[in-house]
Amino acid sequence: MNYSTSFILDRAHLTECYDQSLPHSPKKRLRVEFIVATLGAGIALLAYSDVAGFFPSLLIGLGVIELLSFYFRRPWWLARQLLSRSANCEVLLSVNDKGVNSHTPLGDTQLLWREIKKLIDTPKGIILETQQGGQSYLSKSVLNNDVLAYIQGQL
Repeated sequence: MNYSTSFILDRAHLTECYDQSLPHSPKKRLRVEFIVATLGAGIALLAYSDVAGFFPSLLIGLGVIELLSFYFRRPWWLARQLLSRSANCEVLLSVNDKGVNSHTPLGDTQLLWREIKKLIDTPKGIILETQQGGQSYLSKSVLNNDVLAYIQGQL
């Protein structure tokens, strides 16, 4: 099978990519232990020791930054992607007997079928997980049913 299509890496596509990939991401949970440890250590140093100034403030600041980074992870990720050079670029996607290829003005990516460990089906797309643990999202809006069946058959 040789299938080719193209799409633009715009805000809508990147938002869909993030929203569909997050439930399957290994880094989706709040690091409560780290936040409690840094905030607790910073407050304890301020309250119960003679250490004052920079170090307790640094620990408290790290805890606050970690908490904010969790709650604002979606807009932060989306802003980084939209500020990158690949934002609003056209992606040429092809699926063939070797694997899944994508070409942008910035470079090429090829996922061979033997490198893909698992396929995760989401409501709006599919996630291809590699042997190394990386994930690539493909939106169903740019794939037809024959290509989806072919990809599932390869895996």
